[in-house]
Amino acid sequence: MKEIYVQGYDTVVEFPDDTTPSVIKSALQKRFPETDDQFVARIKDPSTQAADVSFKDFQRYKQLDTGMELLEVPGVVAQAASIAAKELYDGAKAAINLSLQGEGGKAAASLAEGATRGTTDLVSLGRRIGEGF
Repeated sequence: MKEIYVQGYDTVVEFPDDTTPSVIKSALQKRFPETDDQFVARIKDPSTQAADVSFKDFQRYKQLDTGMELLEVPGVVAQAASIAAKELYDGAKAAINLSLQGEGGKAAASLAEGATRGTTDLVSLGRRIGEGF
């Protein structure tokens, strides 16, 4: 038997050895939905893309989380700046590589994409911060 620990529910569930991972995942999602704490943590995780958050998720989040504490703002701003800097760096690096290969058009597109992604992330984060106060 396979034993699976279910975080957030502090329980262990057993499955027959021949149970596939997809069947296990589906069964666990049905029986043990994401807890409120897990949900809020997932939404607050910087790696969660805005496109992955539905309107229903957003409404649930607003009900569960009362907002950002003032002391959290500097850390969030620093994190946003590092994300934007990384996107710009990745775009510039790709643009240089493409330029060296004689593909200037692709290089310009790569830089523009990096700048757009970084700016979009900052705008999205700014809205989240503004809504938190």
